[in-house]
Amino acid sequence: MPGLFEPTVIKSLSLANRFIRSATMEGMADDTGKPTDKLTSLYRELAVGGVGLIITGHTFVRRDGMAGKAQCGMHDDSLIPAYKVLTDDTHFTRGRIVCQLSHAGEFAVKKLTETEPLNVNTISENGIAKISEAYITAAVRAQKCGFDGVELHAAHGYFLCQFLSPLFNKRKDAYGDSAANRAKIVVNIIKGIKSQAGTDYPVLVKMNGSDFAEGGQTSENAAEAAVLFEEAGADALEISGDLLTNPAKGPSRKAINAPNKEAYFHIEANFIKQKTGIPIILVGGIRSFDIARELVESGRVDYIAMSRPFIRNPNLVNEWKEKGGGVSGCISDNLCFKPTIVGKGVYCVTLETLDRA
Repeated sequence: MPGLFEPTVIKSLSLANRFIRSATMEGMADDTGKPTDKLTSLYRELAVGGVGLIITGHTFVRRDGMAGKAQCGMHDDSLIPAYKVLTDDTHFTRGRIVCQLSHAGEFAVKKLTETEPLNVNTISENGIAKISEAYITAAVRAQKCGFDGVELHAAHGYFLCQFLSPLFNKRKDAYGDSAANRAKIVVNIIKGIKSQAGTDYPVLVKMNGSDFAEGGQTSENAAEAAVLFEEAGADALEISGDLLTNPAKGPSRKAINAPNKEAYFHIEANFIKQKTGIPIILVGGIRSFDIARELVESGRVDYIAMSRPFIRNPNLVNEWKEKGGGVSGCISDNLCFKPTIVGKGVYCVTLETLDRA
């Protein structure tokens, strides 16, 4: 029976436990996309706090893919020295860290990019090849920075998700019109990374188990794509769900602190697990140690990923291990994300308010 605190391995990546800090938009970069000392300190807290694997906030692979103010980039070699400091510090505290790579597609912020957002239906095949190469180059750059692996962000309606979802993707060529064709860009990127970074370099994919939207990607479509990702060389899949256009059912829902409302993508994650042979990571509303333990010990998923609970308490894993369980103090009010919009960096606003009381 698998345990939450047992050591595991994802490809060449050795992890101390099955807890993962899911990608979180921190808003802790300068205008060039370079990480700040504040971000390095945040990752240090998470590593010391017992998180088995840290996945960075999404880093843009090209400037025309920026999703928000103070977002980190992985688009230029000039960023390598700063990231090297960050990864060295994380490793010094015995942490493991993976860089999430992303392009916002039609959700890119024009005010920041100063260019028209990319559309999956109008971009040429040559344009697809160029942006695919940007992902591959960014992955090799992340490897040079010292990251222990990369994760492709293909969830929530961002660029790669827009290709996977028939709600967005209306193409009738080799990149559309079937689940296999819609998955082609991600498949090619995975293969490209493995070719250039080495077959042992871990590549994860974050994807929707379902779009939960009429005309969007279904669980069956997602499972078909997941099998193709595995065949291409993906080493683990993080299963999330829904789209930016419907935040009420998205990965950062409010007021979910009830046993019957936690882990709201576990059915989709287990469905994909039954179709594939690589580790499945579940994210989305997990707040209770007992629920996390049941999901892993029952074999429904392999890893537990959380975001907002670690914003509230970076030491949560250590506390759960010491106490033998517990429930996160996160109340899922989403106030933590408001500071990122103005470039102040993510933090638990509610906890700050309580500390001042």
